[in-house]
Amino acid sequence: MNKFLAYFTGLMYFACILSAKAGLILVIDASPSVFLGGDDWKTTFTFTVTNPTQDDFNNIQIVDELSLTFSAPTTYGPVFAPGVTTSALFTANGSYTGSSPNNQLLSGLDSLLTGESAWATFTVGYKLNGNLNTPFFNTAVLKADGMRDYSDTIQFHPVPLPGTVWLFCGGMATLLSFRKCKE
Repeated sequence: MNKFLAYFTGLMYFACILSAKAGLILVIDASPSVFLGGDDWKTTFTFTVTNPTQDDFNNIQIVDELSLTFSAPTTYGPVFAPGVTTSALFTANGSYTGSSPNNQLLSGLDSLLTGESAWATFTVGYKLNGNLNTPFFNTAVLKADGMRDYSDTIQFHPVPLPGTVWLFCGGMATLLSFRKCKE
């Protein structure tokens, strides 16, 4: 099953739909990267899980291993306060750091009934350390009882890449790119 991904690298906005055969849908968004000064940046990631099926799903978990996202010489951290925040149907993992064993966004005890949606979000800082030309790839894994684990990777880049085609709309530069998500 192929799903479609559209992402805008100029504004640093990405959305990817991951679909498990069991029916849960995970949509991952990355906000525009914000320059903090020097080599420091921050990005907010939001993970929305929807259950469009007639089945209920228990023990839902989203794993996001940030230590694999930011390759050397780039370093990451901190996950800015208040850490992971969630909608009412999810319970945040208060120990999330983005690195194993604390790479799980949720408590792992949450459920989604038919038609329900819930989200989790956090903002992470990172230091480029001169690593201006390398895009980053953030991989998330959706898990729940009764379904196989699914993962996909979102690419983001804080610095516009040379040689790209830009669209200018309302004074904002945006690069439009497309790719397919992998199951």
